[in-house]
This record gives sequence, structure tokens and C-alpha cells, in this order.
Amino acid sequence: MVFVLHESKATKIYKNARHCVVFKLGNHKKYEEDDISISYADSGIIPDDDVIRSVIDGSVKAKSVIKSAIKQIYYPNKAEMVTFPLAFAEIINIITNVKDNKKNVPSVIVFAFDDPSEKEDEEAKSFRKSREKFLTRYITELFAAVDVQVISESDKKIDKFLKIFRGGKKKASNRLVKACKENKKLSATTKTIEQRNRLVSWFGIELVRASMSAMKVSDINEKDRVNFSKTLLRAFTNDNMKPVCVGLKKKEQIKLCKALRKKNKVAVEAYNSFAAAMKEAFDTKLPKVKLGYKNGKKIDAKPKMDTHKFMKFFIKKKNSDLLIAIYTHISLYTMGLTPDTKEYSKQMKATMGDLFEANVVSKFIETVATVAA
Repeated sequence: MVFVLHESKATKIYKNARHCVVFKLGNHKKYEEDDISISYADSGIIPDDDVIRSVIDGSVKAKSVIKSAIKQIYYPNKAEMVTFPLAFAEIINIITNVKDNKKNVPSVIVFAFDDPSEKEDEEAKSFRKSREKFLTRYITELFAAVDVQVISESDKKIDKFLKIFRGGKKKASNRLVKACKENKKLSATTKTIEQRNRLVSWFGIELVRASMSAMKVSDINEKDRVNFSKTLLRAFTNDNMKPVCVGLKKKEQIKLCKALRKKNKVAVEAYNSFAAAMKEAFDTKLPKVKLGYKNGKKIDAKPKMDTHKFMKFFIKKKNSDLLIAIYTHISLYTMGLTPDTKEYSKQMKATMGDLFEANVVSKFIETVATVAA
């Protein structure tokens, strides 16, 4: 269930939703009251201030901004910045991951505006209202494109939806489950899941890397290592292409699959540069990787690489730190950040610094820059 609300309207949700994620639409970074403390996150899908001002002053049409955003979530290969469709993929993942919740209670997402200031003058008030109107429309239409209904304060049934969150977490959860069963668009329809699968397949490696950022090496269990390894294999063998191309017209299928094959090729090249650097710097041998299948489209075709050997190596507990480093390295490559850039060095140092000794990190970065050149 997705809401666009002022903070004061959202407090009941904060108190009684079992799993609530709040994205800020203002300056507030946190909500704190009694024993409730919720940090507000940046969603990564909201237009920047310059675009919003341009829409408000009429120099840019709201419709064109929204149309461009929707195009990027359906065709991530055409995205101006990979961070936008990736961020949207993460949000859709939150909405659709009901089955991962033992009580089967859907997640609630709130896009929160700051409450109006009493000291606000007429000019500031006019701008705020225009901004809120545009962003409410933008979020509503963006999620409608993947068949998710957004509930805002202008919704005629807003009070009915807010009543779901009365009377404690247990009652609120029961009402939430019931409401989402009665109206699939409040959580996830077939179209929503189809688009989720498309984005998750396209950004599989980047999404795993994002989830890893909240984990310590000791948190990673065997099941995690199996899943992480399989995600890499789906990219290396091109098996991630099928979910991406389902439901598209043939012309768009060809374009998108061609772009994903190219992205997968970059992932393989990135892995091989990582493996080469580990071999040269530390004499550590990693499993060899090749892109795609032998014998093309034949039914009995086999991957060009030894997938069994790859899985056997990376599901070992001692290689958890290597998996984290590999995911960071490949993600940076697919986002256009190669070892000759300052941002690559900065992010790899941040990741590997928690895993290895400082001299090991500096030696790897120095070596990988030479190998990749």
C-alpha cells in the first residue's frame, strides 16, 4: 500500500503498520514520538528541485516529466541515469515481497510531505501547494504505470484507508491484509509482479549489492551465498533475459534483450578483471567465467562456463568476503565506473576496507587499474 501524505496525517500509519518505509518529500529526516522512531529515506525517484521549479513556472510540462520517468522504468536501457530505475526497482521489491513476510502482511510505503509552517507567507504557500500537487500527481501516475494504486489526501476514500491503522498493530495488520485482498492494486497485481521481475532481472546484481550494504560478513549464511551466486550466474549465462523480455512487443523485446546481453557482457568482463587482479596481486585463483551458452538456442545447450565449479567455490563460507567485493566491483562497472575513476576507488575502498587489511585493499585497487587498462 502506497500513500502520499503530510507527516501529521501519517502518524497512525507509523504507529501501527508492521512494516512501514517512509520516503521524504520535504526537509524532515525523522519522525520521533514516544517510543516511535522512523528515519525518512531518499526514494531516488523524485525529480530534482530545478525540474520541479520548471514544472511550476510552466517552462516544462508535468506530463513530459512523468512520461519520461515511466519510459525509464519500462526500458531501463534508455534511462538517462541508471540510479532512477534501480531505485524504483527497490521500491517495487518492497511492495511485492509479501510472501517473504511470515504473517503475509503487506508493506506500507509513505511519501511524506512536511507539515505547513505557520510562518509561511503567501508566496511560499503558493509554491508549496504547487509543488505538492505536482509531486502527488507524479508519484500517483508513476505507480499507476505498474498497476499500483496510490492513496493521497485528495482521495475521496482517504479517511477509510487511514482507519485501517487504528487500534494497534494486530488489528491494523488484519485490516490491511483484508483491504489488499479486496483490491489487488493496493499491493501487487500480475502486471506489478511482471514489471518487478523485469527490473529485478535487469538490476539483479545491483540490487544484491544494495542489500549487502546493510550486512556484515558474519550475517551472510549459506542460503545467501547460494542466492548471490545464482544471481551472478543468471547474468553470466544470459538466463536473466527471459523475465526482462516477457510481455513486451517483439520489436521492444529485441532492443531490450540486446541491451541486456551487452550489460551482461560488461558484468563478465568486470568479473574477469577482478579475478585477474586477485591472481596477479595475491595469487588467488577464482573460477573462470564465460558469457552465454554453447550451441546457441538448442534445447540441450550448456553454459560456456562451469557453473557447478562456480557455485561450489562461492557457497563456501570463507569466500563470503570475496562475494561482497565482487558484487561491488561489477556493480560499479555496470554503472560506468571503472578502476581509472576516483569514484570507483572511493567505493571499493569503502567496501573492501571492512573486509581486508588496508595494504590488501590498496594493492588490489592498484593492480585492478593496471589489469583493466
